[in-house]
Amino acid sequence: MVYKLSIEHDAQNDLALMVEQGGQSRKFAAILLAFLQQLKADQSLLGELLTHEYENKSFNVSRFQSIWRDRDVWRLKTFEWDISQTNKTVIPYRIIYAYDSKCTAFRVLAIVYRRHNDPRSYDYEHDHPITQRILKAYNELGLPVFKSHYVGKYKH
Repeated sequence: MVYKLSIEHDAQNDLALMVEQGGQSRKFAAILLAFLQQLKADQSLLGELLTHEYENKSFNVSRFQSIWRDRDVWRLKTFEWDISQTNKTVIPYRIIYAYDSKCTAFRVLAIVYRRHNDPRSYDYEHDHPITQRILKAYNELGLPVFKSHYVGKYKH
């Protein structure tokens, strides 16, 4: 199986906004874009994007719990390491993506700011405008809506 990865329009806009904001946001946009490009080139890592709670040195995968029951939506948490490679820091943005089983493609739907104890932080609330935007993009892409749970490695 050959996986593909695409950054959808809304996520491209999220990255562009981060660049416009400058400073740390611009830095993180560059890091996340480079990460996505590396991920796109690595079939074995792309395959792990369907494994709930998968973690390696660069990222952690989790289902987008509040909507995963109906839709195949996930989140990636990425890490930044110090120069000695001994201390990792969580990058304060999450990559929200969906899996399109029809064409074995991961579709990045959003890049969201997420930092614990920060009132500006996105907290995955179902009624939040960003969640609604993600659901709208998912539906507009014609991705499947289902009524079941999967345990462990997600299989299509």
